[in-house]
Amino acid sequence: MPSAEPLGDAEVDRLLAPFRTARALALAVSGGPDSTALMVLAAGWRDRTPAAPPLRVLTVDHALRPASAAEAAAVATRAAALRLPHETLTWAGPKPAAGLQAAARQARYRLLAEAARRAGCDRLLTAHTLDDQAETVLMALARGSGVYGLAAMPPSRPLGGLALDRPFLDVPKARLVATLEARGETWAEDPSNRDPRFRRAETRRILAALAPLGLDVRALSETAARMARAAAAIDATVDALLAGAASLRPGGYVRLDHEAWMAAPAEVRLRALARLIRTVAPGPYPPRLARLEELEQALRAAGDLPGRTLGGARVVGEGGAVWLFREFGRGGAPALDLAPGASALWDGRFDLVLSSEAPEPVHVAPAPPALVRRLRPAIRGPERLALATLPAFFRNGAVAAVPALGHWTNALSPAHLSVRPAAVAGGPAFPAGGHFEAGPEHGSGG
Repeated sequence: MPSAEPLGDAEVDRLLAPFRTARALALAVSGGPDSTALMVLAAGWRDRTPAAPPLRVLTVDHALRPASAAEAAAVATRAAALRLPHETLTWAGPKPAAGLQAAARQARYRLLAEAARRAGCDRLLTAHTLDDQAETVLMALARGSGVYGLAAMPPSRPLGGLALDRPFLDVPKARLVATLEARGETWAEDPSNRDPRFRRAETRRILAALAPLGLDVRALSETAARMARAAAAIDATVDALLAGAASLRPGGYVRLDHEAWMAAPAEVRLRALARLIRTVAPGPYPPRLARLEELEQALRAAGDLPGRTLGGARVVGEGGAVWLFREFGRGGAPALDLAPGASALWDGRFDLVLSSEAPEPVHVAPAPPALVRRLRPAIRGPERLALATLPAFFRNGAVAAVPALGHWTNALSPAHLSVRPAAVAGGPAFPAGGHFEAGPEHGSGG
């Protein structure tokens, strides 16, 4: 078998050309061969490209192995040699006994998105390859996934107020390894990638065994591309449905006309629900298809429902409409401090901007229970369910404003504060992207 061909400069320039107009690029680099290649090749592209955007390297130390801190330090050393700023992000706190890889994946993307936003980056690049795509399709098949699950990883998707991009998604892993070898580069190997206790490692072994039957990396990736085309066609129909039948309210909740939704085909109804759930309860993955089908069936059988919860959203059928609200989980609601001149994404749902002319910082947290109880009797209909999920702004421990309710005090002026649902501020009200399944989407891009 001929050896893999390294990537040349012209091919790298073509793969990274879509990112020339970015404000700044964050590179997720674990120290493995794929992400090391991303860092090295991106640095070369920067040097060859006039007015290339600034690059920043981010490494997540999950603190799960004794060697992880040293591996992160090695990435920092290599980044410095390439004249790239670097930051190590540590996953602190207790680790779950069950579902460790899924929890680590969610923590990784949360840490990466937060750090990228702090650094002013609008795009985060990972080094997922053609091999990762094929493994994702095989795992989706094992879960009984539908069109969106089999579409696997998209080249780009929203993530915490920025774009997550995968420029090497059509590049075999062997070519990245060959590129590093040709340049004399070294990299780290994560032993968990070969641990049969983990699903992706076992999937990798099974994929190698299936290759002689024609079910190889290229064939599975082509299936993902074809499913992605089908998903795009469905999404176009969903766009039309939501444009006419759904409205995103200033309080960050959604009203969907039940009759118009019912008139749509089943697959479109499911996709519309998935999209709206992610709008009111942003998260790394949409609900699993089986759970979504149960919810769709309940709403179809009886338009009026007292309420179901799914994917961090509370879904209520009432008054000829389906209402979707954010539901805060057992982990509690987010809180943050906002300084004059700063901006932030609160709970993944609201873009906040405090003017530089504001006299002092504000503390942001959910509307306090006492205020919610006082206002709830005056609100008819399911909108009352949104009260406890709205951002309130505090000064000296007292509520200064709840803009979504039109509640202001002399302590804070509307001229100093902008609060908008993030889905509206950042683009389409109900952005597409992602899959139904909440299972393992992909590895680290390592």
